[in-house]
Amino acid sequence: MLWAVATAGVIVAIVATNVATAMFRSDASDRATAGDHAQAAATALLGSIQQEMNHRLAWRLSHDPRDANALAADRAATRRGIARFARTVHAASAAGASVGDAQALASAVQRWEASMASADRPTAPPQAGVDRRGAALERRLAASANRLTAVATRADADAAHATRLSDIATLVATLLGMAVLLAGGALLLQKAWRLAVDADSRHDPHGRWARQIEQILAWSSRAKEATTRSQLIGFAHMAPRDAIGAACLSIAEGAPPRHGSHGLARITLPVDTAGEGLHASVCFAAGRGDELDHHALDLMLGHLAALWRTVLRQEELERAAGHDALTGLPNRRTFESDLRRRVAVSKRRALGFTLAMVDLDHFKDVNDSFGHPEGDAVLRRAGEAIRHVLRGSDRIYRLGGEEFAVLLETTDPDGVADLLDRARQAVRSLAIEPGGGRALSASIGWAVFPADADDRAELIRKADAALYRAKTAGRDRVVGAAAA
Repeated sequence: MLWAVATAGVIVAIVATNVATAMFRSDASDRATAGDHAQAAATALLGSIQQEMNHRLAWRLSHDPRDANALAADRAATRRGIARFARTVHAASAAGASVGDAQALASAVQRWEASMASADRPTAPPQAGVDRRGAALERRLAASANRLTAVATRADADAAHATRLSDIATLVATLLGMAVLLAGGALLLQKAWRLAVDADSRHDPHGRWARQIEQILAWSSRAKEATTRSQLIGFAHMAPRDAIGAACLSIAEGAPPRHGSHGLARITLPVDTAGEGLHASVCFAAGRGDELDHHALDLMLGHLAALWRTVLRQEELERAAGHDALTGLPNRRTFESDLRRRVAVSKRRALGFTLAMVDLDHFKDVNDSFGHPEGDAVLRRAGEAIRHVLRGSDRIYRLGGEEFAVLLETTDPDGVADLLDRARQAVRSLAIEPGGGRALSASIGWAVFPADADDRAELIRKADAALYRAKTAGRDRVVGAAAA
């Protein structure tokens, strides 16, 4: 439709351009012709007046009847020339030519010719004033002829310019029309090709189904590169929509996605129920959504569900590898990795941190008195109590047995001592007394990087040494590496 409108617009533009330039060219040509006629009439009139003046002078000198006859003929020719000059000047003015004072000049010549009647009598004295007026009219006629020649020349130039403009405008409009026609033809061919492909697909469902499977398998092969849930969702949005006939496709985790379907029917369905699950929202393109498209959608979502479960299992394995199975806290492996990264960051940015080593006092008595299952529960409660008093930027790790490690973002000695003492009190507040008059408590030793040590291994050694001093000093206390 747009192509047809554009084509009609180009054709109208070509016709309008040609009509406008043709009118301008015709007008310029009319002005040139009228100017030529007026110039020719002025030149002829000038010659008639000059000849009449000559014969009048001869007649006055000779009073020869032959000169009188010639003068009468000249006067008749002059009157005809005056009439022709007046007509051509009027026609040139009507055609739009700038004739100046030519019309006034024509009237002056008529009056002059009428005034010459008394001068033609043989007994009349010489009319010097009339002769001077005739000479002046001759000069004015010569000047007017020159002006009319210039008018005709300009009109000819305008006509030539109009012709050139017409040719250029026609060429541009023609090229534009050809471009529009070619573009429209290309679009029509493309649409016809798509219609032919769709027709072939409908007549050859097995071939179409094979192509849909091929596209989905190629996408699934690429999506296997995803290692996280967000990456997999990104690959899901890159699924081949043509393979499932979808005009819109959205994948979201947890809840069905919300999006516009541009007025098309939209279906929402779960992809997989594992973990938080995935949901897909699909709207089929016009003319699609048949049985093969639904089968292709089921195939694509089946591959997506399998990949989703694989990513979830991978995340669970990575979490298990980095966390303690008993307490759920990060384990020694994660501690060593985080400590190494924290030391590197602190060296680059000149920002310190604190490492604290925590050991539960009299924990062996808990296992001996209550058994190992209760001992495991005590470890979980103690780790949770310490974690609860820490800030969001601090982290606690279980290193093994009854030993924990804590990384604190602060380096202020008073702030570190106060925070770790509250952790010690949190363990004490559990009020676990396995027997022998000794309650469960915590001994804590800490060291600051880089004030106490500027090396990872040295920092651990300083914190362990401070923990040892807390143990030997009577347990249930907090000791810093800088303490004497």
